[in-house]
Amino acid sequence: MSQTEKNSNYPLPEALTRRVLTYLNLFRIFISFLLMIAFFSGIFIKAYFLQNSGIAGTFLIAYFVMAVFLALEARRPNTQYYFLAQISLFTDILFLTVLLFLFDGPNSGLAVLLIFASASGAILLTLKLSLFLASLVTLAFIGEALSGLLLRGESLTDLM
Repeated sequence: MSQTEKNSNYPLPEALTRRVLTYLNLFRIFISFLLMIAFFSGIFIKAYFLQNSGIAGTFLIAYFVMAVFLALEARRPNTQYYFLAQISLFTDILFLTVLLFLFDGPNSGLAVLLIFASASGAILLTLKLSLFLASLVTLAFIGEALSGLLLRGESLTDLM
């Protein structure tokens, strides 16, 4: 074990971070592909907030492309796994927050994926970064509840 690994603030060693990041990348590709299939086939989810579903489809395709790109980046031999974990979890929270706003809020089930991304950040990242990501998820939930109240006409009891 090198001197830099002993003094690292990251909770996991780099080899274990690489393994967890590989599983997270596979999960991200699987989820983004299923969300795309469910949206384009019209089975499960519909974009209630938009009149035109092209924006929602574009975000779902972009999320899938980003998932494939991050998985390919993790396969490179000179990858910095801690940095890749930061970038991948931040993009997860960014895309899932936008999709949460587009697809009827917590009723769509995407809130669970945001909590999963925040919990993954607590496993892979330093305390400061994981708390930052958790605060972004919390702000996303508050913003979605307020937008549901103001834009979709939901009642005040939905905020609780």
